[in-house]
Amino acid sequence: MRILFISPRWAGYKKTDRNYQREMAAYPLTLGILAGLSEGHQVRLVDEHREPVPFDEPWDLVGITTTTYRSNRAYQIADRFRELGIRVVLGGIHPTLMPTEALQHADAVVRGEAEPIWGRVLSDAENGTLGGLYEGGMTLDMASIPFPRRDLYGPQPQPTTWIQATRGCSLCCKFCYLQYTGWGTHRQRPVELVIEEMKTLSHNLIFLVDDNLFVDRDYAMSLMERMIPLNKLWWSQAPTTVAYDEELLELARRSGCYSFSIGFQSINRGGIRQCRVMQNRIERYHDIVRALHRHNILVDATFIFGFDADTPNIFQDTVDAITDLEIDAYAFYFLTPCPGTRYFDELDREGRIFNRNWEEYDWTYVVHTPKTMSVQELERGYHWAWNTLDNNFEQTAFVRERWALSQRVHQPALHGCPEPEPPVGVLGIPVNRSCPDIIDEPDGESQAGV
Repeated sequence: MRILFISPRWAGYKKTDRNYQREMAAYPLTLGILAGLSEGHQVRLVDEHREPVPFDEPWDLVGITTTTYRSNRAYQIADRFRELGIRVVLGGIHPTLMPTEALQHADAVVRGEAEPIWGRVLSDAENGTLGGLYEGGMTLDMASIPFPRRDLYGPQPQPTTWIQATRGCSLCCKFCYLQYTGWGTHRQRPVELVIEEMKTLSHNLIFLVDDNLFVDRDYAMSLMERMIPLNKLWWSQAPTTVAYDEELLELARRSGCYSFSIGFQSINRGGIRQCRVMQNRIERYHDIVRALHRHNILVDATFIFGFDADTPNIFQDTVDAITDLEIDAYAFYFLTPCPGTRYFDELDREGRIFNRNWEEYDWTYVVHTPKTMSVQELERGYHWAWNTLDNNFEQTAFVRERWALSQRVHQPALHGCPEPEPPVGVLGIPVNRSCPDIIDEPDGESQAGV
């Protein structure tokens, strides 16, 4: 069969007020992996950010992956191919959470991870029996995942390339889609396979796209130890608790880590409790930043506005905290519940979801009515914080890349911080912990200082 895989464009891409456009410029690993699982077929991969969708070619099967904020465009593409008589399969986060909606625009929908079920999808397509909902579930044998077909990606103009070592996360943040998808359990690819794939990469800057590489400390330590001889520079997402482990930070530095993107999420204890960001301790934010700087690792922090406990003071308090903490780069987002999750349904029952344009569910639009301020106050405060700090994601990416390209991991600490006592604690987040259904309500404690 002639198979076309498509990553639809994001409406917010290259808009100056969008914060993470550089991250979205990467080719999707998922489609490269599925191409690797489509042996014996003629495969093409199209990223709509780089080239137009080839509607005029004779495809036998079209596979489209989509998040919520790209789903409108994904549906447009799918509808047009079906009008041409070409079969379409939809998959990704949004079809997993909203399969009934997705099936209105596709011959088949894969719910969950596609690898376990992709062989059957191809077989049914060849036999003329493709249709309905395919339950992919969760890939348990991580060694079975092939390397992505990077030869199909074409040139990548940015200096960073992407790779994945683990999937899933043990944390229970209420706004995160992972706990609602069925594939949130943390799993690891064999270290030797990850290293083998890294050796094939021509880029010297690597982004590990893992949701939480550090759930299994022994695995993370083993991987980083094996990365040292590769002489690569890398960054990843990390929980705040990673800073409590001096041995891990030292090995991260030696292995080439130069930045962690950390979800501080809020400096408001009420917001932290409301959304189950149980790993965050606001009173330790200073220790966290100083520990990372002591190991020459940049702190790329994210904050969310719109928690129920947030008042209009949250914007000034957050700007003050970022300055006081000496955070290197930062990004702000609006609280955005994913459609198809219990959190979305909860806010919907309260009559607080007023925006159902999925294109605007990219964390840069207000989609729900906050409790303690108006929608207009939330929007104004968000933009005021950005403008006050004179920052956007382009600057964040520049800071990170400039540091990586011009520095080596064995140099003195970034800020010349004195050597305080190492924070006491362990990574200590239980693997595959079940998330509680009962949430501590905010007790009215407003923005706490850090």
